[in-house]
Amino acid sequence: MGEVRHTYSRPTWVCTVDGEPWPCEARKAKFRTDYVGERTRLRMMLGAHFSDAMGDFADAGKTSDDIEALRKRFFDWVPTVPLVAMHVPPGELQRYVSGSS
Repeated sequence: MGEVRHTYSRPTWVCTVDGEPWPCEARKAKFRTDYVGERTRLRMMLGAHFSDAMGDFADAGKTSDDIEALRKRFFDWVPTVPLVAMHVPPGELQRYVSGSS
């Protein structure tokens, strides 16, 4: 059996697997793994989805408060430190960042 793909259902933007607001916790965990060292790329991909979701929310008559909650849902969980830092053993990050061996 293949991997369960936690994707969204439009126009509600809830996970098709667990019914949580998308991106759900399982999808966030997958993104963290898939985008190690590529935080900017992750934010760009989420931005494209956020743009679609904003359109769906606007079409549904949602308020600016709803859109702000949506923005937080899409972006506030993304780490402010590089994702690779979350996978580097303690004490090794400086060596990794500086490129020294």
